[in-house]
Amino acid sequence: MRCIRSGYSFKMVQGILATSDSLERRLTKTVETPENRKISIRLVTLAGTWYEKEFIKFAKQMNIFLSSFGLKIEVVRSTAPTIGRLLFNNNNMSSVVQQCNMGNCVVCPIGIQNKSGLVKSSVTDKEYKVDKRLCCNEGGIYIVSAECSGQYTGKTVNFGNRNIYHFNTNTTAISEHQKHCNQCNGPENFSVTFVENYLRRGKLPEREMVWNVRIKGVINAQKTLKS
Repeated sequence: MRCIRSGYSFKMVQGILATSDSLERRLTKTVETPENRKISIRLVTLAGTWYEKEFIKFAKQMNIFLSSFGLKIEVVRSTAPTIGRLLFNNNNMSSVVQQCNMGNCVVCPIGIQNKSGLVKSSVTDKEYKVDKRLCCNEGGIYIVSAECSGQYTGKTVNFGNRNIYHFNTNTTAISEHQKHCNQCNGPENFSVTFVENYLRRGKLPEREMVWNVRIKGVINAQKTLKS
């Protein structure tokens, strides 16, 4: 249920659970000898997927051939978050503190970036830890919070350029919100939280969906209804 609430597909979660009964669980300690010691090659697959059985079949066939070479392929069933950490160094932290170098930045000159390290949903009142060291030069998931308590979750490859577009054009959900809100007339009526760097978190659409579920932004809902 925690995975589903975090935005992961119900079908994917059910698929992983469905395979749990067939997993082998051996607690007997095996003593290695020079005769049975082999070099293992780990083949990681996403549990519950249609190609998992194909991976297992491939490993069995290859192990027959590789046995004489002292090699063995092990199929490791894993989950999407675990694979994400392995592939994308998914630690949700920026390695160094960077400074904005955009000459036409909207966020930094008036200091509307939320650098507290926390972002709070105005709908559920739940707080989430984020990397407060991210800056406009980077990209990923961001949250725009308005004085009227409206919030918007978005994705981008460059935080600075996206916020210029939000506040200097009339074609985004934020600019549309300003037209109809008495409290939000300009960038100074908003705060911007840079949540995650996309280079360390994997696919942007998936991460955006997770944060949409967490924040439940009113501005996101208005955009969806209009669409």
